[in-house]
Amino acid sequence: MKRFIPTVAVLFSLFAFSAFAAGVPVYTVEDDPSYSCWPMLESVGNRLICVYTMGKDHNPSEKGRGTFARTSDDGGRTWSARTLIAQDKDLAQSPVAKGRDQDGAALFWVRWFGKNVTRMALYRTLDGKKFELISEPKFKDPLMQITDVFQVEGVGLMAFWFGGSYADDDKPRWWGVVTSRDNGRTWEQKPLCQYVAKAEWPTEPSAVTLGDGRILVIARCEDRQAQFQITSTDNGANWKVVKTNIDDVKFDGCTPSLVYDRATGIVHNYYFSRGEGVMKVRRAKASEIFDNPKSWPQPETVCWGNLSRSYDSGNANACAIGNKHYIAYYAGNEKICKVLVAAVNEQRDALSWSGRRVVFFGDSITDPALGRSKYWKMLSETMHFTHEVYGVNGHTWNGLPSQVNRAKRDLPSASVDAVFVFLGTNDFNGNTPLGEWWSVTNEVVNCNGRPTELKKRVMNFDIKTFRGRVNSGMKLLRETYPDAQLVLLTPVHRGFAQFGKNNVQPDERYSRQSGLFLDDYVNDLVTAGRIWSAPVIDLYAESALLPNEPWADKLIAHPVRDRLHPSPAGHVRMARLIEARLRSLPATYGN
Repeated sequence: MKRFIPTVAVLFSLFAFSAFAAGVPVYTVEDDPSYSCWPMLESVGNRLICVYTMGKDHNPSEKGRGTFARTSDDGGRTWSARTLIAQDKDLAQSPVAKGRDQDGAALFWVRWFGKNVTRMALYRTLDGKKFELISEPKFKDPLMQITDVFQVEGVGLMAFWFGGSYADDDKPRWWGVVTSRDNGRTWEQKPLCQYVAKAEWPTEPSAVTLGDGRILVIARCEDRQAQFQITSTDNGANWKVVKTNIDDVKFDGCTPSLVYDRATGIVHNYYFSRGEGVMKVRRAKASEIFDNPKSWPQPETVCWGNLSRSYDSGNANACAIGNKHYIAYYAGNEKICKVLVAAVNEQRDALSWSGRRVVFFGDSITDPALGRSKYWKMLSETMHFTHEVYGVNGHTWNGLPSQVNRAKRDLPSASVDAVFVFLGTNDFNGNTPLGEWWSVTNEVVNCNGRPTELKKRVMNFDIKTFRGRVNSGMKLLRETYPDAQLVLLTPVHRGFAQFGKNNVQPDERYSRQSGLFLDDYVNDLVTAGRIWSAPVIDLYAESALLPNEPWADKLIAHPVRDRLHPSPAGHVRMARLIEARLRSLPATYGN
């Protein structure tokens, strides 16, 4: 699918009251004709509290720059009047972090900044209207910023800090944590790493606690290479720092903001790719990326910001209320920026395919080595799941066991949420006999207390026949992935193909030597769905891919030598049908 590049009209629409981008509503928090920026977003109950700063331009040390708040009780659609939190004519005040204390009140760190002055002040609020200054700690190690507060079992409140210079020089840099055992009133500073190079310096980290002592942290990088992942398995006593595969961060590393959904085990990493002017999210099961920082799935677009100057938009900061995620950011130009909130609906029920791991088995139409514009890629982009693909060109149902074995080597079976099988057309082309689903014998059994001779069906697993192959494959899949959703895709209609002198395949109007036609195999796959209790998406009957019709040239790979394989437009057509069917199917029968 083509990547959408926002036009001027689209960018302007971001400033509308209820603009939509990438299907996500975007609401305006602050539209004063000033440089409003660097928002921090937290919730108390169902109320959103957005704290931000207002000034003249992109200058965190601007004298008189103040910190303000607004609240929303309707999911970001409308916002209260502006509340002043802190303002000093000789210093700059900017929010740098948020969080919640152990009583559920919202916390906001505000940095007071000026010549030879950098201090942090912690404000507490229960309603977003009245803010109480509860702490203004004096730290021994110099710091530039404190980041979002999170709760750690057995410790209390914790936040990361970092200090040093953003400049390209050899000056030392530091980072560490601060902790509070009295609900934010006093704080203890602990350095974790001192005198690191800029390329090894994690900045503006966001953290979530996963339970069992595990803490997952994603941090910005200053070398424009890839975000950092920082983990602890002992409630923050020790930490491990590695680079991730999140490398679409070409401007200042892109500040991350994490939301963890305990119900699904999915962690959402929101970040603003400033070089592209795009808000993105990467979703993954925390259990799968905790020890595998280079296995983060590909990003999805949430909404767009500004492309005129990259640093005049960005700095995602997210929070959750129920199934909704709210992400604050700013966008504008060098003189006027607005604070905005995107509202993302994250379903948690079994119907949600978002964040799921889906495995595809199949033949050439599925094979990832044969073209990039595949139906499964399009589905993963629109349904927001991660895909693992094992299709192999030329495979019949007899090739399924080898594909499953490869998948088992790569992925724990329990981590797979759904499985798709798109096979059968090569069984037809190979003249495979249909065979029988069952063999039938007579057996005497107890029926209502009396010995009675009844017919008994025994499933056929003869892999020399099509029905035996399908039974064998379905049995293997059910045993390997007992909790996964299992979806069968029927073959699409076949057109003529010639891939060599001795590889000429007549179209579907011709039977194979056995006298069987393609729809005989298609009908058997529909029957297999009933036998093995699996949903069948009948691409043969419903995808409108008819390669033998002249008007279908745009839907097939080549109008002369390959009317067998779909073109990218044909894959789009398949993906749209599959997506419509998946909307009514549970994504998994597991957790």
